[in-house]
Amino acid sequence: MSKVALQLITQTNLNNYEDIKRLKEWRKKNQFAYVGNYKVTHKSIKKWLKESVLENPDRFLFWVIADGEKIGHIGIKNIRKNSIEVDNVGRGVEGYKGAMSEALKILINMYQKYLAWLRVLPNNTHAVRFYLKNGFKTYKNDGLFDYMMYEK
Repeated sequence: MSKVALQLITQTNLNNYEDIKRLKEWRKKNQFAYVGNYKVTHKSIKKWLKESVLENPDRFLFWVIADGEKIGHIGIKNIRKNSIEVDNVGRGVEGYKGAMSEALKILINMYQKYLAWLRVLPNNTHAVRFYLKNGFKTYKNDGLFDYMMYEK
């Protein structure tokens, strides 16, 4: 099993060409898992990271680090008094079996006082299976998303 850690993505990453390039490549590879079909470019990723994540006090994005390598990202948003929405779970590098499950567990433990929930596209069967395997249960579907809640 890999040694897994989370590292907060910050303004420093916004100004790091390689980090933006990495996020762009991962987003392109996994665009099927996101709502909206926009053109993924270095500029659009940098704008999204700046405006939607870093300038949003209600949202945090973390690198998933396995054995010292950035292999993916995971985040939270919609932080409320009693709940958080798990967001932007994405693997960018193959291998490191179990690392994304471990990252999700670390995130849940970091915010253990909160009810954790998420939205996932129901046709993203790989993600749905991943969340079910990691303690989430589907509690509703609004026609676009399956809503899942972490059950302790």
